[in-house]
Amino acid sequence: MLIRCEIDAVLSAVERIEGIEGVVRVDAVTGKYDAVAEVEAETTDKLREIVAGEIHRTDGIAETATCIAT
Repeated sequence: MLIRCEIDAVLSAVERIEGIEGVVRVDAVTGKYDAVAEVEAETTDKLREIVAGEIHRTDGIAETATCIAT
């Protein structure tokens, strides 16, 4: 998952995302996106719950792009 954060919110957003169940790894990066997260879920419905229900609602998150690997 590629994540853009609000200005000056990258590190706090990464810390919050780290605590979300299903997030395997999240790192702050440089470039077009501010962070990259690896999320694992048993089903696409569960993935949707994590992404839309948890990560998108995290303070400091401006935008995300989800890439699914099977």
